[in-house]
Amino acid sequence: MLRAAGYRVRSFASGQAFLSAPTRLDDGCILLDLHMPDLGGLDVQQGLRDRSSEMAVIIATGDGDLGAVVQAMNNGAVGFLEQPYAKAQLIGLLERARKERLGEEVRVAAARLAGLNDAERAVLNRMMQGSTNAAIADRLGVRTRTVEIHRAWLMQVTGASTLSMIRVGIVARGSADPPQP
Repeated sequence: MLRAAGYRVRSFASGQAFLSAPTRLDDGCILLDLHMPDLGGLDVQQGLRDRSSEMAVIIATGDGDLGAVVQAMNNGAVGFLEQPYAKAQLIGLLERARKERLGEEVRVAAARLAGLNDAERAVLNRMMQGSTNAAIADRLGVRTRTVEIHRAWLMQVTGASTLSMIRVGIVARGSADPPQP
């Protein structure tokens, strides 16, 4: 169902198999059943937390164990599905998880932007205007390599994977332009 809806899906035989897999545990969303062989959903969720994973968790159960659902939600689960559930319910929770994760990335990038020094802000301002590294270097009277280092540092410090993420972070912070040096 999820593959047909355009999602990339990986399945695991058990909770332990998932936690033992040599894969990043900080990207995407995991659908956990409360009652699985070997490790239950709450145990897998705790395993993710022990690894400082940022992976979104959706809990599914067929027995309506309200106490376990409350515990999962208190531990950060994005949502809960009672089995059998409709495709629209699952897709809705997946989209909510995606939006919440994007929103958190934007908040983190915006907070990191506030800590930039004057030189970094000057480079960032020119980046936002679409200037090339050479044009930025010429305008600021520095070497192109210096601008390249600042640009790489800006991407690292903001945690943004693209310039667009930095732009969104700036807008989320309430300013269409980064602070002027």
